[in-house]
Amino acid sequence: MDFLRLAIIETKRNSSRTIVATLAAAFAAFVVVLLRFMPEGYATGYALPERSFTGGDILVFPGHVSLSSSKATQYVWRDWPGRDWQSHILYFFPELPEKGYLSPRVSKGWRGMFPEEVIDRLQDIPEIAQISVYRSLPCLVRTGQREVPAILRGLKISPGKGYSIAPYVTTGRTLEQNDEGKFRALVPVQVEPFEEIEPDSQLEIRVPEVSLVYTQGPPGSGSEALPQTVISWDTGKTYEFTAVGGYQIQVGEVSNPEAAATSPGGVAVMPVYWERPEVIVPDETFEIILRDVSGKGPGASFPAYQIAITVTRMSKLKETARLIQERLGPDYGVFSIPDLLSARASGRNQIMIPPDVQRLVIWLVLALSGIVVTGNIYVLLAQQRRKIGLLRVVGATSRNIVTYALSLVVYITVTGTMSGFLAGKFLYLLVLLGSDMTWKEWMHQCIFDLATTLGISVAISGFMGLLIGFWASKTPCSEVLNRE
Repeated sequence: MDFLRLAIIETKRNSSRTIVATLAAAFAAFVVVLLRFMPEGYATGYALPERSFTGGDILVFPGHVSLSSSKATQYVWRDWPGRDWQSHILYFFPELPEKGYLSPRVSKGWRGMFPEEVIDRLQDIPEIAQISVYRSLPCLVRTGQREVPAILRGLKISPGKGYSIAPYVTTGRTLEQNDEGKFRALVPVQVEPFEEIEPDSQLEIRVPEVSLVYTQGPPGSGSEALPQTVISWDTGKTYEFTAVGGYQIQVGEVSNPEAAATSPGGVAVMPVYWERPEVIVPDETFEIILRDVSGKGPGASFPAYQIAITVTRMSKLKETARLIQERLGPDYGVFSIPDLLSARASGRNQIMIPPDVQRLVIWLVLALSGIVVTGNIYVLLAQQRRKIGLLRVVGATSRNIVTYALSLVVYITVTGTMSGFLAGKFLYLLVLLGSDMTWKEWMHQCIFDLATTLGISVAISGFMGLLIGFWASKTPCSEVLNRE
């Protein structure tokens, strides 16, 4: 007698229990596939405005590291001695000046970074397309009769493999290659009073004197003196700039109740901009100003407080950030832009890195589906004790009964798992179209996920199916006389 075929026929006869068990297995496989969506990265267009404005997909800050719950490193609470003009960190962690931050005791904390040292340590890490330094100074901008504080930022006009500010220029023109070394600027038109500035308007920008000093590091960080940038408004220089255009960095939308009340559909939104008063100038022009106000000669190295890294593929972003953090160590904080935005949205002043529980979740989900499948088969076999007794009468051995029960479990598990897996991968295919993952990588991941999901499902359900089979194989022949 073909007990495998008998098991398949039995699943069709008991369609209600089969459907419930199959749906449980399918749902488990679908959840597992969802957990694997872009496991190491994000879609190519995710957080593009923030990535374009900061200049990269990953930001490196001094001292402000992620908190790992999987390590026994001793953390200490430190005040943040930085300034807003030094980096974009306050956009992502606005409460940093008031609350401070936690960092490993051995960390040097917030300080100036010499970019050459960081770049040299990252040369052989894969997936890094470009490394750029955030170069900035505080300044005072005079427009007409008003003088307002702002941030003077030097930006490379030829971004190479990085991001360009050009798509966000809304008035006038963007900076071009022939603007290098010339006193021309882009202004943030969403910030007062820059919205009043017309293209080709003249700006008077005063930059303070800048000097480099070395200070003692925080307790426990060693005896090394740390570089810091010191500014003095008592002296400095004033420069005449021409505003060639204005830019706006829209980072989202919010509802506008007033506009919604008058709109035909009753729904209206208004844009949200990154309101940071950065006056952007060509990088060579910034270098000229920095040499003027610091007294340093050409080629002199000056510390920075933010380094942006552009990756070749967003689908590898998480793994690339992890490799960079391992290479730089606890003296540097390495954050992907999506992680920073998540921290900003949640109001956290630090990014927590929880232990990897994905494998545990996968096992728990598949184990739960295995319990549902085998539970249904157990009830089915309990209702078929008379039938099993009849099979024993006609010559079925204990091994045949175990095969029959195990076939029921495995058939339903494989059918449900494959159905859920295919449904999840179809949805995943839509995600693939918006990512930079290759088809070869996608297919390799599909095969790996299928082997993992199907292997774990069959192993769990098969083990419990064997237990049920051994129980059913003990059914005596006398059960055929049972009329209950």
